[in-house]
Amino acid sequence: MNSINKLMKYETAGDPISGTLWTRKTREIISNELLTIGISIGKTTIGKLLKKMDFSLRSNNKKISNGGRVLTKEEAEKRNNQF
Repeated sequence: MNSINKLMKYETAGDPISGTLWTRKTREIISNELLTIGISIGKTTIGKLLKKMDFSLRSNNKKISNGGRVLTKEEAEKRNNQF
């Protein structure tokens, strides 16, 4: 677990009120980085270790700026054309 702590030193975020911690790295990235230093460990085991270290497994959620309304095909095409 010490190697995981070193890898996540600058990739840890959290909520100061609740004390919840999470990492900006995925389990796969952590697994691959450990492999480069000679430690072979699977992503499932990484997830279990992170839970033992009191990390919450989170994923990024894209916020939709239109209030969650689904765009019609024409609206989506107009929006895409402006870029």
